[in-house]
Amino acid sequence: MTESPSSECLPRLIAATLEEMAVVVAQLPAGFYERPLPLLEGNSIGMHVRHVIEFFECLAKQLPQGIIDYDLRERQKHIEQDRQAALAAIARLQNQLLTFGQDVSLQLKALIMPDTAKVSVPTTLFRELVYNLEHVIHHAALIRTAVLHYHPQMCLSESFGLAPSTLKYRQYS
Repeated sequence: MTESPSSECLPRLIAATLEEMAVVVAQLPAGFYERPLPLLEGNSIGMHVRHVIEFFECLAKQLPQGIIDYDLRERQKHIEQDRQAALAAIARLQNQLLTFGQDVSLQLKALIMPDTAKVSVPTTLFRELVYNLEHVIHHAALIRTAVLHYHPQMCLSESFGLAPSTLKYRQYS
C-alpha cells in the first residue's frame, strides 16, 4: 500500500482529472461535443463539461467571501457549444487550482428542496475540492458511457470516469 496523499495535493489530482477530460473533449469527432444525445436524455457532452467547469469557477469566485453557493454559478452556454472554449476554460481552471493553498473554513449554502429556503452548513475548501473531484468523475462517467456508445472505436484512458475506489477494487479483485 502506498502512502496516502496529503490534502495539499488535491488541486494537482483535480488538475490531472480535468486533463483527462480535456483529452477526451479534444479527440471527439466534429459536431459530437455539442450534439444532444438520446442516451444522455437530450443533453450533450458539452453540457456536462460546462456544468463541471462552472462548479469549479463558482468555488474559485466565491472563495474570498467564505460562502459557497453553487446555485449562483453563471451558466455559460458558449462552453457547452464550443469545445475550444471548454478546453480554454479547463486550462484556466487547472492553473487556478494550483494557486489554492491552505485549507480554510467556509459556509456552503444550498437549496435542497425547491419550496424551502436554502440551508447553510459548515465546510472547508478541501472538502469542497473533494466534492468537486467526485463531481467531475461522476460527469466523466456519463461522458464515457456516451462516447463508448456512439463511438466505440475511441480509445479512452482506463481511469476516465471511474472513481478511485472502483479502480482500487478492480486492481485487487
